[in-house]
Amino acid sequence: MTNKKKKLNILFITDVIPHNKNEYRGKYILDQISAVNKVVCGSMCLLLITPFFKKHKFITGLDHSISANLKHLKILSFPRYYFMRLRSFIFILLNFRLINNIIKERKINIIHCHNYSLSGLAYHLSKLFNVPYYITIHGREDPSVIENTKRKIKNIRLFLNEAEKVVSVGDVLKKYLKNFDVADNQIKVIPNGISYDWIIRKENRINIGSKNKNYKNLISVSELRIEKGINYTIKALYELKNKFNIILNYNIVGDGPEIKILKNMAHKLNIENQIKFLGSKNNLEVLKELDKNDIFILPSWFESFGIAHAEAMARGLIVIGCRGEGNEAFITNEKTGFLIKKHSSNAITDILLKILDNKYNLKEIEGNAVKVIKNNFTWEQSAGKLISLYNEAVYEE
Repeated sequence: MTNKKKKLNILFITDVIPHNKNEYRGKYILDQISAVNKVVCGSMCLLLITPFFKKHKFITGLDHSISANLKHLKILSFPRYYFMRLRSFIFILLNFRLINNIIKERKINIIHCHNYSLSGLAYHLSKLFNVPYYITIHGREDPSVIENTKRKIKNIRLFLNEAEKVVSVGDVLKKYLKNFDVADNQIKVIPNGISYDWIIRKENRINIGSKNKNYKNLISVSELRIEKGINYTIKALYELKNKFNIILNYNIVGDGPEIKILKNMAHKLNIENQIKFLGSKNNLEVLKELDKNDIFILPSWFESFGIAHAEAMARGLIVIGCRGEGNEAFITNEKTGFLIKKHSSNAITDILLKILDNKYNLKEIEGNAVKVIKNNFTWEQSAGKLISLYNEAVYEE
């Protein structure tokens, strides 16, 4: 007798999604859930679970299919992952009727949790309702937060190893998960992706390319945090101006805790007229900004995948990232982009000098970049891999 696959009725659990179209934080989670929701044969519910004492933000700009199935609940929160089991028990007790109704009425047969913080909740719901659960890990945690007590390590190990599968968004994270004794066959690498709408059409790429690029217009798109390495790019612009008399334009899209530091740095180095801080922008605005520029540079570390790099490649830009990060999944040095040393303004200066000196066939690199993203790294492809993974656990005789 052949196995007949059931409909997939999925309960997604996350502690973060973007609150508006200009917010980057958690966008990759929402994009993946939306992609799965579009193609899955079944239903879904999204639990957004945030701390009791965190100020509530009104969420705007969601697709109706997501907003109609969104439940925003509060959880007792302790810093640095303390009392993960206790807070899960309390949460289930306080919300049992609602969760029970969701799971029973919607016939939930998959629980999918995003990130470490709610992994204990997914574990206990799985045990209580006999539903398999998956955990997607999107990043590496600060060791001082997650690895500083034996009890926390023990809990994280339990929650990860009891999952049906642990989904890693890149090989970098797969290596990191070995810190928690997660076996290779327990981990499934399913990369993040980008919207297919971002991929530039061949005729448009020709039109943009015909504008006689001089490769003097740089852009970054990210939250402005220290690990994004934007300060190194600013320093490289200073070096290019003062040592080589080369003036480049740098557009910075995004906002965050480092913005004042970066603006002060540009002012002190006397290159503020070369740099524009454009603030946060929505998807369409980001796309338009990318198309105005020639080179995307984000020398970031702790980069589990690098969606911003992939989006820029899809628009036909020359992309620069760092070696040893998640973007190595799609940036092959000197073939689809450039990989440089981390924490080094000199490395940025060197690669920009080589690009400006026509050391590479840049048109070929741009074409290769678009092709590799189109063929391998869209949200539709990511969703298809996830659904195949779910189907391994959910079937009936």
